[in-house]
Amino acid sequence: MKKYFIFLILILVSFNLFSLDFSWRHPEIAEKNSIFVDVGISVFVENPELNILPLEIRIEYILPIYLPLSCGFFFHTPNPNPTSFGFRVAYHIDLRDPFLDFFFVYQFNLAFLIQDILYIYNDKPAPVYLFDYRIGFRRYFGLIGLVVETGFKLESVIIMLSLKLN
Repeated sequence: MKKYFIFLILILVSFNLFSLDFSWRHPEIAEKNSIFVDVGISVFVENPELNILPLEIRIEYILPIYLPLSCGFFFHTPNPNPTSFGFRVAYHIDLRDPFLDFFFVYQFNLAFLIQDILYIYNDKPAPVYLFDYRIGFRRYFGLIGLVVETGFKLESVIIMLSLKLN
């Protein structure tokens, strides 16, 4: 776990922390009405393993309001059953880099809704968490971006490819 926090601190220090702008200004890459589609995998920190499935897929919409907030939907591909899906709300911070988006996320998981259905059909229900807080950043290199975000209970790091639709 210490390695993870050292990695996170190195990422934050690599940006100019004195240029953090906690005002209500949208990051240039995440302006109002932007839509992002992200697809990626989780890499576990404590027991490093790389599993391709389940993929995490999400769509985020930057709200056309004064605050730099976004709302979105996420889900994991079935492996063999759906394990999590739900809503996300994020607050974006402007680091004064036109291709960088730093954000804090509150994620609410709705997978508890299907647990009874899996039980009725004698299928194994997946463990469910109701909510999660995450920290991440999105960096664009032309049309494609890279997203790195903490996972549930800081047990994993999610690495994703991102595409900005507008």
